[in-house]
Amino acid sequence: MVAQYFEQLNQQIDKTVQLEATNETKLLTLFLAFIQFGLDNQSQYEFMFLFKNEEVDALSKPAAFESYEKFAQSVHSIATKNVSISDIYAGFLSLHGFISYYLGRTDSYVQVEEVAQRHAVFVQQAFVKEK
Repeated sequence: MVAQYFEQLNQQIDKTVQLEATNETKLLTLFLAFIQFGLDNQSQYEFMFLFKNEEVDALSKPAAFESYEKFAQSVHSIATKNVSISDIYAGFLSLHGFISYYLGRTDSYVQVEEVAQRHAVFVQQAFVKEK
């Protein structure tokens, strides 16, 4: 069951990477899609990333690893400057922290869309060359 949630997230990542857009736009869209997934699927997100249970962890670890790898490879491939593995992980943690903060504080992404946009732009800056 948890693996299905990760597959849904993977599909969002794939859809974003395939967009006909600039890499800067793809990054922003990817970050917003991740936030939206978490806030529009709060129960699933908690199972995927927050609950610590040996049975759930055993079933979700391979799917979680695959999903994070997809996210990390996508960010690396569309970043417009050289970024390290730790830069990508820090970006992921920043997005995860945003979602975790708003879990239970909002019913959906739409309610925090403006602040989500600002946060995604803030994270995006670490992955794009300055103009």
